[in-house]
Amino acid sequence: MKNKKIPKILFVTRMALGGRIGPTMDHIDKLIKYYENRIIWFSISAQNDKTNQNYDIPYKSHPPIDKFVMIPLIKNFIRYVLGSRYLTLLISRFGKRHGADVVLADLSSDIISIGRMTAKKLRLPLVLLIHDDPISRLNNKVYPKIISKYLEEEFNKTMTFSKECAVISDYMGEYYDNQYNIRATTLYIGADEKRCAKPKNFLSNKKIITIGSLGSVHCFRNLDMVIEAISYLNKTYDGKYFSLKHIGDLPSKYLNLEDVHVTGWLDKEEVLKELKTIDIGLISVSFEISKKVTVMTSFPTKIHNYLEAQVPLLGIGPNYSAIVKFIKDFYCGQVCNNNSTEKISSKIIDIINNKDNYEKTKFGLLNAAKHFSRDNYFKNFEKIFTEI
Repeated sequence: MKNKKIPKILFVTRMALGGRIGPTMDHIDKLIKYYENRIIWFSISAQNDKTNQNYDIPYKSHPPIDKFVMIPLIKNFIRYVLGSRYLTLLISRFGKRHGADVVLADLSSDIISIGRMTAKKLRLPLVLLIHDDPISRLNNKVYPKIISKYLEEEFNKTMTFSKECAVISDYMGEYYDNQYNIRATTLYIGADEKRCAKPKNFLSNKKIITIGSLGSVHCFRNLDMVIEAISYLNKTYDGKYFSLKHIGDLPSKYLNLEDVHVTGWLDKEEVLKELKTIDIGLISVSFEISKKVTVMTSFPTKIHNYLEAQVPLLGIGPNYSAIVKFIKDFYCGQVCNNNSTEKISSKIIDIINNKDNYEKTKFGLLNAAKHFSRDNYFKNFEKIFTEI
């Protein structure tokens, strides 16, 4: 344990402990290993209590509470009303048995009520962990009106009750402060400065330009436009070959496209090797107005991978999106505010041909890696749990 001031944290989540490490699990994995014996874990949606051999912490799980219910309205009632109360009882007993000092709720629709009710039952402070805005996610799903209204009311109660909110970025923190008047602290996994590559040399003399895409794709229309832009550049720009490398899985229609290479799922070390082969990092969000709050507040964890690779970023999204604001604030790439082939092509060319901008971008990437560093991640975590 690195800091004895850290209280014992009861982490309530949908995630099972162990298994394939995705973005959120990668985030929590660092905390478990850094703060030994300070985290206990209850999953409300896992099939068994087996833990990954890499972890040795108190762990309990429960299968989905609505697993055998088929009728939608009854399923939702059991899941969000009756089931929440039952799970609260189980989680409270688990937390009390292991001496929990604070509840950390990984806020999803399932946890909105449970985290608050558990903290109340145990008479402990509640800290919320938010990666994606829960209300926006609720609005993107089809729920009966009575369930949607109930969950929104529960969310507001939970925000009022909570002592602290750990958010994915300063941009989400600003939104939550304005919207709910809650103290928000950024808890972003950050770049490991020891693993940061040296900034790449100016790309104008490079014959092959590889645009990298990583992990989940949240807007396939934007990805299609990037592929079209690459095809256009290969037909019209002499002396260079442009390609897209997606590190991760994509739908089958992308697997045999010219100028596109899909690696499939890779483990962490293989991902790091592939990141060394790209020249530009692609980040993209939707332009749909219905997803405005989501893109205003979301901050993809893949950004820290790009910062470690020290590659200039190509951000595609509206001006109000967190990714566009980030790239502009830190001057670490180019942004495209519409998903047209011509505009995207011109931004790619600007990255590889504008030397003054490229030098500014190299400085911006280093500055961003320091600001979003792993050290600051742990400092902010300690700040949250030592000041509640």
